[in-house]
Amino acid sequence: MPNYSFHCSCGNEFDEFYKMSDDSSSSLCKCGKTAKKRFTVPGVVTDTSFFATGEYDARVCDNKDDKIQGREDWHRRLEERNLMEIDQSVLDAPLPQPTNPM
Repeated sequence: MPNYSFHCSCGNEFDEFYKMSDDSSSSLCKCGKTAKKRFTVPGVVTDTSFFATGEYDARVCDNKDDKIQGREDWHRRLEERNLMEIDQSVLDAPLPQPTNPM
């Protein structure tokens, strides 16, 4: 079942599971008001600790034989290429609003 995020006018934010066939456009908040569904990025969370096993990451490795030697090495390589690790707080941040060029 998909997990949906909701935001209530009282400030409460929460997640709920719904069947694909259910109406998931709103949900009842614990304050008793109707909360609206928020648009969110799919909750893909990765554990980068697997890089300690000597894996290949095309974003930071020069070739297939160039293996990452632990998490610190992976972070150093990201920094060298001006890349950054994305965590859930970045994904949850509000999107910037477009500006009017006129």
